[in-house]
Amino acid sequence: MRYGRCLTILFPLLTIFVGGLLAQQNDTASDSQPGTVTQGVSPEASQTPGGIQVPAEEGAGTPTRRLPPLSGATVLTPGSAGEEMNYLLWSMLWTGVGDTNTESGPGQSNLRTESVPLLNLTLQRLGRHSETNLDYSGGGFFYGQQLPVTNNIRVSPNNTIQRADVSDSLAWRRWNLLLSDQVAYLPESPLGFPGFNGLGSFNSGLGGNYLSQQPTTNPLLNPDQSLLTSPGTRVSNSFVTDLGYSLGARSTLTATGSYSSLTFLEPGFINSQYILVQAGFSQDLSSRDEFAIAYSHFFVKFNSQNHDVLDRGVVLTYGHVLSGRLSLQLSAGPSLVQIALPQGGDTSRGFLSTYDALKYRSGKYDASISFTRAITGGAGLLFGAETDLALASGGRRLWRRGRIELRSGREFGKSLTGQSPEARRVEFENWQGGLSLNREFSDRLSVFLGYDYVRQVQNSLICANDRCGDLVIRQLATVGVNWHGRPVRIH
Repeated sequence: MRYGRCLTILFPLLTIFVGGLLAQQNDTASDSQPGTVTQGVSPEASQTPGGIQVPAEEGAGTPTRRLPPLSGATVLTPGSAGEEMNYLLWSMLWTGVGDTNTESGPGQSNLRTESVPLLNLTLQRLGRHSETNLDYSGGGFFYGQQLPVTNNIRVSPNNTIQRADVSDSLAWRRWNLLLSDQVAYLPESPLGFPGFNGLGSFNSGLGGNYLSQQPTTNPLLNPDQSLLTSPGTRVSNSFVTDLGYSLGARSTLTATGSYSSLTFLEPGFINSQYILVQAGFSQDLSSRDEFAIAYSHFFVKFNSQNHDVLDRGVVLTYGHVLSGRLSLQLSAGPSLVQIALPQGGDTSRGFLSTYDALKYRSGKYDASISFTRAITGGAGLLFGAETDLALASGGRRLWRRGRIELRSGREFGKSLTGQSPEARRVEFENWQGGLSLNREFSDRLSVFLGYDYVRQVQNSLICANDRCGDLVIRQLATVGVNWHGRPVRIH
């Protein structure tokens, strides 16, 4: 237990310290050389923190942002509505939850209550050639009553929760470096978890979503937790290093390495570790269009022998950004998956992976739709899985200080192998849906309401509390308050 809590604190602090030190040294060096040309582009070009170049277009009075290299760890977004400044912001939240299936077991329909007090800290530091972003949330998760024993595990009615997302971006003349770490310490699966629902309850983005230029890393680099599981404390961590070298104004070489892990602190689950090594090339076709190719080795190791998975393949990616409001990313590529068999030996099969996303943002509306097909770690229940995941969401501002959001998703997957040559592969399917309504009552106070529905079915029996079945349904209703201070400007 202590090991898991220490991890959630040490990784972000270490990353901030090292990245901040390098950023300070880099800024000092830049100040001593005011005539330095960034990234090997023309002297008229400028560069934003985070290593994104802003080349000057011929005949244009205002430079445009260069697209991030899609052969690396980041994905396209339309841009951010956040404010560009150095600041520290804190907020306090309380969320009350009504839950119809706290144990995520088949045939369960017992309404229970939960209470979640939370403290959130957001930090942004922008330098001439560097950027540091931190978003941290920590607090408690209190069940209204003692939960029954599930699969010989008795869940404590009092738990702590923590989540941190920290990144450092550095830029030299031709080099860009991104260090990113995402850590979470949770009492259950993030699927449907209500503890962080109120962080984005301000239309202006305050209270956990105020970072202006924070890079968005590919969600496939995070440990897979896409299935409903019975309660069980877990520590997830994903550390990413992304290095880019500019060959010119429009082309970039990238090298990416990531290490992720999912560790359960109670028995009955499958621990996993993920290692990714990737090299690629990105070419800007125009100021709005980009093409990229990458080759990757993705290795998944489990806490059991003869279950490891190695996925090697090539991915082609196309990206398009329009007017800072819309982004489109399409990618696909073949790979060869080598799977260790429980009975000994291994087998190989071909696989076609893809990540496609369309995102839109304007003054009143925002929308996102994505489809992912990938080899995943099995969410602590399976020794790897082939997963198809489709997600969609849309939001609209209401009146002057309100906002409504609708979201939905569908996932289908199957285990990579059966437990024996004669056993069939486990298949699962879940549907997700929800809505949230936020209302600001002042510049520092907002309230939020939410509802989420998850339905999960699989072709084998799930047992919990002496009940077995193949269908799990969970519904959650949330209500809460978000109160934050004023951003404190820092230097």
